[in-house]
Amino acid sequence: LTPDDRQPGYRNRSKLSRLDLASGLLQPLTYGNKNLWLNDISSDGQYIIFSFNHERLTKRPTTLTTLCRMNLSTLRIDTLIADDGFITNATYIPNTNKLLITASAEAFNRIGCTLPSNLIPNQFDYQIYLLDIDSRELKPLTKDFNPSIKNIELSYNNLCYFTAEDKDSVSLYKLDL
Repeated sequence: LTPDDRQPGYRNRSKLSRLDLASGLLQPLTYGNKNLWLNDISSDGQYIIFSFNHERLTKRPTTLTTLCRMNLSTLRIDTLIADDGFITNATYIPNTNKLLITASAEAFNRIGCTLPSNLIPNQFDYQIYLLDIDSRELKPLTKDFNPSIKNIELSYNNLCYFTAEDKDSVSLYKLDL
C-alpha cells in the first residue's frame, strides 16, 4: 500500500494495555489497525493521552496525527485534535486540564508560524503550544521564539524547562506557564 511496506515489520501494530501490579491482570485498552503511542498520563492517573497517525502520500503533510484522551475509569475516548500534521508529542501540565504540545510551526493551520502564507516553514522547527482540554483553545507559546524546541520537562510549580537548538548549539530554557 505504501513504500514503507517494503520494510520488515512495517505492518506490525502496537496497542495500549494497563497492567494491575497487585493482581497481575493485563487489560487491553485499545486495538485496531493503527499504531498507538502513549504520550502522557494525568497526574491523578485518571486519563491518558495517546496518538496515532495515518498517511496520505499525495498531499503535504504526508502524515496526519490524531491526539486522544482516554478516561481510564470509563474507557471513554475523546478526540482532542483530529488529523493534523507535524505534531510530535503532548504532555499534561501537572494538576491542570491542559496540555503542552510540541509541533511544527506549520501545525494547527500555522498559528505558530511567523512566515508569509506563501512560504513553507521548516517542518523541524518545533514550537510549544498550550491546549486547554475543556475549551479546546490552542495557543502558540513560542511563536516568536527563534530556536527550535527539542525536549520539554514540566515541574509542579508551573514551570516548563526545555532544550532548544539554535544553529549548532543547544541551550536550556525555562518558561513560566
